[in-house]
Amino acid sequence: MAVKWRDWKMWYLFRTELEPDSDNLVRSGLSPTLAGIGLGLALSTAAVELVRSMLYDVSALDLRTFLGAALLLLVLALASALVPARRAAAVDPAEALRSGE
Repeated sequence: MAVKWRDWKMWYLFRTELEPDSDNLVRSGLSPTLAGIGLGLALSTAAVELVRSMLYDVSALDLRTFLGAALLLLVLALASALVPARRAAAVDPAEALRSGE
């Protein structure tokens, strides 16, 4: 049984490396970004009391600021993940292996 599992795992890794899918590449690029945005929003709402005395004419829990920053980070991460993912998905794996690139 262990040999079959190891063979299947090697086959799966080989297939995923040779046939990159732009959706999977974008998803793998956005996963850390979404985790970071979630953690950042949680920590920033927790730190409201620390910065409340330093803010003038802005509420400490300004929803537009929080959502605007999160949206900006998400758009930048999507753009930075989408361009290389499309380029990698467009390459023929067999030709790339033959040419050594």
